[in-house]
Amino acid sequence: MEKQKYKKRSCWSDRAEALLIELWQSKVSAFRGSKKNSHIVEEMAMELQQQGVHFTASEIKSKMHNLSQRYRKEKTAVGSTGGSPSQWPLYDKMRSVLLPYVSYNAESLEKFSKFY
Repeated sequence: MEKQKYKKRSCWSDRAEALLIELWQSKVSAFRGSKKNSHIVEEMAMELQQQGVHFTASEIKSKMHNLSQRYRKEKTAVGSTGGSPSQWPLYDKMRSVLLPYVSYNAESLEKFSKFY
């Protein structure tokens, strides 16, 4: 049998994550416009490379997905009342990136559902 080849996991530094989140926040409105966002992620990859952070567009997309998932889990753990603050250092940064999206903002969903 042929051995399956597994892709080596990307290791993101704190600096690389912070740069990605900053860049993501600056382009958040572009992500909201079109359904196909691969060109935006490609631009982000090029901009990160100019800053010395070398990841492919698919690695960036995967990291964005993972950060979004982690934010959802943390938001659920914190609760809608904001009871215990999150211990995740990136929580507030991710909140500022994802809060404009209705799907991440439970308060907006509740307000929106009252109209229908």
